[in-house]
Amino acid sequence: MGIKLAKSLFAIDLNSILERSIFNDESNYEIKEIAQFDDNVQDSLTFYISDKSSKAKHHPGIVISDSEILSCKHLVQSLNPKFEFVKILNFLINADFITNEKEIIINENCEISKTAILEEGIQIGKNTFIGENVIIKSGTTIGNNCKISSGTVIGSEGFGFVKNELGEYIRFPHLGSVYIGDNVEIGSLSIIDKAPLSSTIIKKGVKIDSNVHIGHGCYVGEHTTITSSSTLCGSVEIGSNCYIGARSVLSDNISVGDHSFICIGSNITKNVGENLMVGGNPFQVIKKIN
Repeated sequence: MGIKLAKSLFAIDLNSILERSIFNDESNYEIKEIAQFDDNVQDSLTFYISDKSSKAKHHPGIVISDSEILSCKHLVQSLNPKFEFVKILNFLINADFITNEKEIIINENCEISKTAILEEGIQIGKNTFIGENVIIKSGTTIGNNCKISSGTVIGSEGFGFVKNELGEYIRFPHLGSVYIGDNVEIGSLSIIDKAPLSSTIIKKGVKIDSNVHIGHGCYVGEHTTITSSSTLCGSVEIGSNCYIGARSVLSDNISVGDHSFICIGSNITKNVGENLMVGGNPFQVIKKIN
């Protein structure tokens, strides 16, 4: 869900972090987590950017937003909500409100190369193989009977930036995790980024070829195949038993339904339904799959 805070943070503390008066003593309640808006975490802090299609929504925490129609515990009005949220995140990291898990758990009968780099705060299941020069970064969980081939990086920080008041880019810290289910195979030189605040999820039985990049916050359903040099941009959701052809690119925030087939070299810019074969640039539906 969210990122639990290691020590108490109160709503009134945001006044000094954001350098403006937002809360008074009468509204001084505790913020317990940092989370994504859609997770609807109680007593959390999040942000929300509205658009022309936005409808009134409800959230049980504190929301930094440019919207005037949100219903939440407290709405913090902002012209640049994402930037102010990142400003708070950086303060919390530097002030040790957010800490990383230190334990490394490696289960029995794993084969791990001497040149692999394993950071603190990871878990590796039974009978899993980790090849040469693999990097497993903090916040990663790998299931049983998996194979991670040489040079692959799992749990790297995703590509995310916001502009400050001067128009300069600052990084959005990625504090989430990567979860990989049982019986997953990942080829050489692939990259799987961790999510900003939740988890990048690779479900059981997924097969990933070499040179594949899976961006932050993606979800890949059971027994899906992703072939060489494909790219899943941020927050892509792929159903179960899908096939992603080599050199395909899937744009941010799109979804692919169960049992669908993406042909080689496709550029997927919109949602794809279930049981469809699609391909091309721009892509088009080729046929329904029975």
